[in-house]
Amino acid sequence: MPDENPNPPQPSPPSKVETPSTPSAPPQSSAAVPKPAPPRPRPAVRSKLLRRPKPVQPSGQITTEAGHTPLTEEFDRAKWTLPPLGIVAIALGIVAVVLIALSWFDRAKPVASGSINDVGAVQVADNSVLVAIQFTMYNTTEKPIWIKDLGARIQTDQGEFSDTAASASDFNRYFQGFPDLKIHAGEPMLVETKIPPGGRQTGTIIVSFPISKEAFDRRHSLSVVVTPYDQRNVVLTKTGV
Repeated sequence: MPDENPNPPQPSPPSKVETPSTPSAPPQSSAAVPKPAPPRPRPAVRSKLLRRPKPVQPSGQITTEAGHTPLTEEFDRAKWTLPPLGIVAIALGIVAVVLIALSWFDRAKPVASGSINDVGAVQVADNSVLVAIQFTMYNTTEKPIWIKDLGARIQTDQGEFSDTAASASDFNRYFQGFPDLKIHAGEPMLVETKIPPGGRQTGTIIVSFPISKEAFDRRHSLSVVVTPYDQRNVVLTKTGV
């Protein structure tokens, strides 16, 4: 009977196969940690810089964009600076019609009327005449008339002459030197005289003309010129002698 080995050989342990180590999950805590929300996908934005490709133009042809005028045509062609001829003609026609209408409705209306009542003239040594003119003026408007200036003009064979009325303060001096002049004169017509609407005013002015008494007596016409404030001149004319 063979001897039994009291220490039998032990089997060798199997060899370890190394496997890649995996990271161990961290220990879960008792409180659940909220996970961050995944980012929302961004909408696709079309770049403003992207433009449609421009069509290829034949050589020698100039293209223009809105709001752009080539320098070569900016000053040498009227079509870039003037509207069409038809529009210009229509606009000019409208302006002409408006101006004609305004001139028709706002045409000059006489602000006063009147007449020359009496005329007297005397010869002065320097071959001129002093003339006293008595006249009446009527206010035909709805507003008062304020006289700004007074004068007279005469039309003779030698031409037309005019003069501004003498001051009322000189009347007595003229009457003393030439008494015949006073026969045809009345109260002086004063500057700044007010004629109310529908009213009348009678007065005298004295003027001088560089003509002889004979030329004055052969006059064609004699006129009194009244200049109101903010109104047209009022001309009262008497033809002949």
